[in-house]
Formats: sequence, C-alpha cells, structure tokens
Amino acid sequence: SRSCRAMDKLALAARVFANLTSTAIRNSQVAPANIHYTVSSKTVETPNSLFKVLAIGGASLYLGAFLAREGASFLEENEIFVPSEDDDDD
Repeated sequence: SRSCRAMDKLALAARVFANLTSTAIRNSQVAPANIHYTVSSKTVETPNSLFKVLAIGGASLYLGAFLAREGASFLEENEIFVPSEDDDDD
C-alpha cells in the first residue's frame, strides 16, 4: 500500500546513492581527506564560555525530554507499548 511504495522509493534512492558513490570512488573523483591538526601550547578562552556551555546543555536536555515525551506518546497511541495498571508505586 502507501507505506510499501514509500519504502520502495527509499530503497531505490539508497541504491542510486550507493551506485553514484561507488562510481565516483572508482573514477577517483573523490579526493582522500587530508586532515591536519594543530596543537597549541597556550590556552585560548572564549568570552562567555560558561554561558555557552549552559545554553547548549539546557537546549540539549530540553530537546531530549521533548523527543522522549513525543516518542512515549506515539508508542502509547499506536498500542505498541501501553503501561499496565499494576505499575503504581503508591
């Protein structure tokens, strides 16, 4: 049905991407990655670094909690996982 057609399109796209990637590698159109690391002996401190760490940490926690809540509601709506009534810890 509809989900089978979507999966077929996704599988076709994956095969096309794999074919293009392998062809490009065989023809050496993809250059090898040259990564250079520079190690400095002095410490560079950026301004407001504590604020940045707290902002990123808070945003990550919020996003994780949001995704967990939405995932749990999705599982419960589709009756994949329904908590039993016996799990009360009164």
